[in-house]
Amino acid sequence: MRHIGIVVKNIEAAIDFWREMFGYEIEIDQKEVGAEIDKLLARAGVEVRTVKMVHDSFSRVELLHFEVPPIEKRSIPTPFSQGITHLAFTVPNLEQYLKRLQNLGGGIIGITHSIDGGIEVAYCYGVEGILLELVEIKERSTS
Repeated sequence: MRHIGIVVKNIEAAIDFWREMFGYEIEIDQKEVGAEIDKLLARAGVEVRTVKMVHDSFSRVELLHFEVPPIEKRSIPTPFSQGITHLAFTVPNLEQYLKRLQNLGGGIIGITHSIDGGIEVAYCYGVEGILLELVEIKERSTS
C-alpha cells in the first residue's frame, strides 16, 4: 500500500497528532490547485492543502484539507460502520501510547488481551474521530 489518505478539518492539529502519537514527519506540504487536480477529482476549482507524512520508508499518511470545495460533513465511524473502519498500529508500550493518545485529545473505547496473554489490544478514537487499533505484542515467558 502506498499511503492512507485522510481528509481533515484542522490540518495543523492533524499534523501534530500524527507527529506526536506515532513519530511521523512531514515529507511534502503543498497546495494543489489547477487543471490537474480538477481533472483528478472531476470538479472545477479545487483547492487542497496536501501534507504527506512519513514514518519510515514504507509507512505514509496523506492529510488533505480542502479549502474548495468545503469539506463534506460525515458522521464519525463506529466499529460497526460499513467500509474501512480503523487503522491498526503495533506499538512497543501500549500504556505509554494510551497516555499519549489521551493527552492529544483521543479517547479509549476498550482494552483487551488475547487468551494466552501474548497481545494486548486497545480500540480508540484519534484525531477527528479516526478509529485506531493499538496492539502491543507481549513477551511470552519460556518457563
